[in-house]
Amino acid sequence: MSNCSFWHNKTLVALCMEALVLMMGMGFLSPVLPKFIQAVGVEPAQLGAMVALVITAYGIARVMMNLARWQTSSTLGTKASFLSSVAF
Repeated sequence: MSNCSFWHNKTLVALCMEALVLMMGMGFLSPVLPKFIQAVGVEPAQLGAMVALVITAYGIARVMMNLARWQTSSTLGTKASFLSSVAF
C-alpha cells in the first residue's frame, strides 16, 4: 500500500462532500415539510399524500439523473460524466 491518505485523493473527498450536502439537505427538509405544506393551505386529509408525493418526486428525479449520468459515462467516459454533472 502507498502512503496516500484519504485526504490526498481530492476527487474522492469532493464526491463525499457532495453526497453529504445532498443528504443533509433532504434530512433538513423532511421534518419541516409537513408544516410547510400545511402553511400553503393543503387540507389535513391530503397532507400525507402531498408529503409522500414530494419525497417520491425527489427519488424519481434522482434515479433519472443517475441513469443519464450512467449513459453519459458509458458513451463519453468518466471525465465527461463528471464535467456534465457539474453543469446539472
